[in-house]
Amino acid sequence: MIFIIRIILFALIIYWVIKTIKKHFQTLEQSQQPENHFEPKGSKDPYQILEISKNASQEEIKKAYRTALAQYHPDKVNHLGEDIKRVAQQKTQDIQWAYNRLKK
Repeated sequence: MIFIIRIILFALIIYWVIKTIKKHFQTLEQSQQPENHFEPKGSKDPYQILEISKNASQEEIKKAYRTALAQYHPDKVNHLGEDIKRVAQQKTQDIQWAYNRLKK
C-alpha cells in the first residue's frame, strides 16, 4: 500500500515539474518575440490608416507609407512641444503597424 502511495506521489511530482517547465518555456518564448507587435489605439484598418483603397498595389502601399511617415514623423515636430511629439510618435507607430500588415 505504501509503495502505491509513493508511486502516485512520484507521478504527481513529475507531472507538476513538467507542467512548470512547460509554462516557463512558454513564458520565455513569448518574451523573446519581437517588440513590433504594436496595435494602434484607434482604427485597426491598415488601409484607413494609410488612406488607400483596399485594392492598392504594393507600390501604392509603399508610396502611401512614405508619404504618411514624412508627414507625421516625430522629428518634424520636435520643436513644437511634448504633447505634439507624443501624438506624432503614436501616429508614426500606427503608420508603421499598418505598413507591416500590408507589405508582402
